[in-house]
Amino acid sequence: MNFFYILISFALVNILVALDELTKQVIMINKQMMYARDYLPDVIQNLVLFDNFKMVELAVMLSVPEAETDTAAAEEEEDFIYYVVNNKLRYQQIVRDKIELITSISAPVIDEELYKDAWMSGLGIERRGMTLVAIKTLIRAVISGDNQNFHEFFDLCRLIGTFRSIKFAPEFVQDAKIDEKGQCVLTDIFGNTSRYFYSIEGNIWEIFQSSIALQALAFQVKHV
Repeated sequence: MNFFYILISFALVNILVALDELTKQVIMINKQMMYARDYLPDVIQNLVLFDNFKMVELAVMLSVPEAETDTAAAEEEEDFIYYVVNNKLRYQQIVRDKIELITSISAPVIDEELYKDAWMSGLGIERRGMTLVAIKTLIRAVISGDNQNFHEFFDLCRLIGTFRSIKFAPEFVQDAKIDEKGQCVLTDIFGNTSRYFYSIEGNIWEIFQSSIALQALAFQVKHV
């Protein structure tokens, strides 16, 4: 399944208003994240563990606020379009409220004139720069045992999927599940799959297509 990203011209009057509001919210929340950066691991943990957010929703909130799809994709994958295209603004507001709830840090008011030339792709890069640092900190704490909140492998699978959504954007994860072998199976928007499993020693590994080559999650987090 292929999803193609498009840049929508600001000359399209019917879309301009919605994009302006979305851009404004993304700018404000990026600044809020910067102010609350020491608490972002807690914010990400809360988003992954609670409220039953879909992987696509987590990606829009933490990785790709700029995500777009084409008309063909919309007809092929209604759920994806519903959550990503129709509700992008709503999910930015969820992130804003979640950060404020956990940190008591509000999104700042901005002078819109200063950001009139802002572009969503650049804002997405800025967001991923902050959330990548935070999710690496969170995963390290889980691996070391300092964080005991991810009791179920499925929850950890979703955390790894969110990590990959940030690391490999725009090829973000749209599905996470545990298969019959007990492996974490992550599927991105292009249909590519990644698999992780717990070893007997308690380490987490990604297993590649050959079923022989392995790479430790700890290594991936360290060398991203």
